[in-house]
Amino acid sequence: TVHHLIANDNRFVVGSIANFSWDRGVDLLVEVAIEVKNSGGENEVLFVHAGHLEVPKSFPGDLGRHIRSGRSFEEYISDKGLHNMFVFTGHVDKPENVIQGCDLIIKLFRNGSPYGRDVIEAYSLGKAVLSTGTSEVFVKHLDTGLLFPKFNARDIAKEILQCVGNLKCKEMG
Repeated sequence: TVHHLIANDNRFVVGSIANFSWDRGVDLLVEVAIEVKNSGGENEVLFVHAGHLEVPKSFPGDLGRHIRSGRSFEEYISDKGLHNMFVFTGHVDKPENVIQGCDLIIKLFRNGSPYGRDVIEAYSLGKAVLSTGTSEVFVKHLDTGLLFPKFNARDIAKEILQCVGNLKCKEMG
C-alpha cells in the first residue's frame, strides 16, 4: 500500500529514501526544487523524503548556518518558499510503501556511486530512478532511469518536468 502522506496526491511524485548525509546529497533536493519552481512546476511536482533529517551542525553553507541557529531542515525548506513542494515522512519501517507512491526515485550522490538499497527496491517495484554518478551498472540513462555524471540542478529539474505526464519515464522502471 502507498504511504498515507502521499496516497492522494495527484502531482508527479519524486521520492528520496535516505538518512541525511553529505554523500547522499539530500540537501541538493532543495536546489532541484527551486529550479522546478522557477520553471513553473511548483504545482506539478511533489518531493517526498523518507528518512532521518538530522543535519550535522558542522554542515557547510547556508543550510549549515540555518541548522546552527537551532532550526530544522524542514524549516529551511519553508524559508525557501518550498513547503508546498515537500512531504517528510521521517523514518519508515517499510520504505516500499513510500516508493510505491512515487513516480520517480531520486538519488543525488556526491560520491559518484548511483546505487543503493533504495535504487534496487525502486526497480523491484517498477519505478524509474534519477541519479548522479558515472556507473551504469544499475541506472542506465534513458533505459532504466536518468543518470547525470555531475549534479546540475537546472538540468535535473528540466528532466523531472519532462517526465510529468510522460509514459516513457514510467516505462524506464
